[in-house]
Amino acid sequence: MTKFSGVVAVRHTISNDPKGKNGQSIPMEDVRMMKMTLLLILVAVSLTVEPASANMRLPMRYEHPPSSAIFSPEKDFSVVHEELSFDCGEQSCDVTAIYQVLSPRSVPLKLSFISPSRTVTEAVINGTRSEVAVSRFADADKKKVSVHSDGEDYLLDRPKDDAPQACFGEVPDLTSKLGWGEYIMCQLRKTDLYSAEFFGIDGKWRLFEYTFAGKLNEGVNILTVRYRQPISVKEQFGSFKKIRFLNYELWPLKEWRLAEDFTIDLKVRLANPRHGWLFWKRDHLLTAGHNFTPQPQNDFFRLPDEIAEVAIPGPQPVQDGDGLVFQTTMGRQFPDRLMIFTG
Repeated sequence: MTKFSGVVAVRHTISNDPKGKNGQSIPMEDVRMMKMTLLLILVAVSLTVEPASANMRLPMRYEHPPSSAIFSPEKDFSVVHEELSFDCGEQSCDVTAIYQVLSPRSVPLKLSFISPSRTVTEAVINGTRSEVAVSRFADADKKKVSVHSDGEDYLLDRPKDDAPQACFGEVPDLTSKLGWGEYIMCQLRKTDLYSAEFFGIDGKWRLFEYTFAGKLNEGVNILTVRYRQPISVKEQFGSFKKIRFLNYELWPLKEWRLAEDFTIDLKVRLANPRHGWLFWKRDHLLTAGHNFTPQPQNDFFRLPDEIAEVAIPGPQPVQDGDGLVFQTTMGRQFPDRLMIFTG
């Protein structure tokens, strides 16, 4: 099937007779002009004729679970300050979280957080590197999967490992949440990253728990974790535009005792952003948040009853060297989830 947009068929007849109908000669310049006009029309036709099926494929979506702040071990410890930074490229963000933790006594401590990828991770307590153990997160065996699409969140049954590659023979009903859920899960099943990243080989969600141990001294202690988190991708307008995004769960930090003057210094850097006068050739950086009602309570697969999107206060991102940078400071009223969008 072929479609035409704004094409006008024009036919030129050039006679071998060098004279026109009124007996006057046609100047060679006019002949060349007619040939050039015909050539330009043919070029225009070639540019405006395109297969109608080019934009009919369903948009791709590669989604990864979030990573999280460190879980609170006990209520005796309080967090005074955190520096949280994301250094992002095309495929992933390097995450660095530095906590200032106030301890009432000297005590050995075991800490943990989650991440969707098994990557080289560094954990440092008061300048001493700790050995990091990686295991599958316990909630990964749950039978439900939460999916976010176009401002809506859905709780879906996880498809079986032997689910057919072709999800359906006709377009699903996209006016219903169930239809949207089938549509999204179908796209995940069709992607190469479905089994390798989104779900494990055994059909379980690839979400890992990182655990490390060390000794906290009486007073203020510095805890640092570094790791790499993959970026999720959602296509818009077919292959015309891709939105990259990353979710980071901040709500575990609210389970700590927070100092009255607690602050988070947040820095997000997008390396080597594209620039251009056309909007689809220019990268943008947006940081937002989600608040949940009620709190998730260590359950990354159960949707809260209510999700409210909140703005992250701060100035517009600025160009800094070869990166686009957003920086701000938040107090105790930080959101439950941090969302970073680029594209």
